Amino acid sequence: MYYLNDNVYIVRGAKHICIYDFNRCHVIQCTSDFADIIDSIINEKCNLVLENYNKNKINILIKTGILVTKETGNKGDIKSIAKHSVINCAWIELTNQCNMQCIHCYDEACIYNRNELSLEDFKYVIDELYNFGIQSIQLIGGEPLIVKDFKRMLSYASKKMRQVSVFTNASLITEDVCELFASLNTSVAVSVYSYNEKDHDYVTKINGSFIATTKGLKLLSSYGIKYRVANVRMNGVDVGVKNTNLFSLDKGDIVRIAGRANAKLLNRELIRTKLITEKTFLRGLKKDFCSRVVSFHNCFGRRLYISADMNVYPCVMERRLCHGNLKGNHLKNILKNQIFMLNKDKIDVCNKCEFRYACFDCRPNALTGNVLEKPWYCTYDPYNGTWEEPNKAVERIVNDLNLEN
Repeated sequence: MYYLNDNVYIVRGAKHICIYDFNRCHVIQCTSDFADIIDSIINEKCNLVLENYNKNKINILIKTGILVTKETGNKGDIKSIAKHSVINCAWIELTNQCNMQCIHCYDEACIYNRNELSLEDFKYVIDELYNFGIQSIQLIGGEPLIVKDFKRMLSYASKKMRQVSVFTNASLITEDVCELFASLNTSVAVSVYSYNEKDHDYVTKINGSFIATTKGLKLLSSYGIKYRVANVRMNGVDVGVKNTNLFSLDKGDIVRIAGRANAKLLNRELIRTKLITEKTFLRGLKKDFCSRVVSFHNCFGRRLYISADMNVYPCVMERRLCHGNLKGNHLKNILKNQIFMLNKDKIDVCNKCEFRYACFDCRPNALTGNVLEKPWYCTYDPYNGTWEEPNKAVERIVNDLNLEN
């Protein structure tokens, strides 16, 4: 008598299946008859299994530990590991005004924008987040240091929140700002695009921005303030060679097609790196991640973004979906469950893919207005059970995006 091992689950696609083996941290793609074998064993039709199925396949399942002789009670339904969504952090946009105008900005921020969160509204937002149980926030822009009430906002937030960070281009950091950060134990995130002044300024469209930003980083360092540097990789921008101890650009996020960014900021190398391929799923399978994406969207189910006009979005880059406006409302009354639950079960084509619960989803990184579109960088066709060869996929995408014209 055989049983399905604990921590092993079966996910069917349009043509094939995947076995999610959390004991070995693997996701294994198989033909659908393996699922039929497992289903028969779960339903205690063992004689039928031995008579009708290839014994070699049964032996494979036994040798790999998918099937065991000890009764487990596991029925292989991956939905059984589902969990409730818990919003644990939020971004708060203080303004969409910025002293820079980066070519890829998701907020399309610039010096001429005028949306700004008042101190009164900011306190209301903080109180609502606190009452909802959110204890971690990041203050963003635009450029948050432009806001005249920034110091009072940060001080108020620090009294309520367990963790407060600030995302800035660092060009407006002064010793007074550093003293405030240090006194409130505020962490900082800073955008830097290259080790080279010319390339960094090309992205920001402001001459001298690299010098101003590195000056800000030096001040943060001198005050012992904890900071990290974020980098975005884009076509036409040379990251350069490390020439400073202030920051490291070893890990960069490939530009996402949102806001001011467009496909022209991509190139073959970036597209190839971005591709979802068969190798994507050779990395260790994490049960905690899978349990989240079984239950809700990997990002939308855990985070919120409050814009300067008090609209509540699921992500700083996703403006096609909105929970509602917080002004005069309570957060708990405007949140929409259908946004939290927008996982791969709801996405076109992905909902027929056996890899869907092992695949990270970024809705804002889209080429069309269709919020349910399959990721443009995925190379798998679940209907045929085939992977597009990566080089061919790159050339197809380059052609589709008209990148060489």
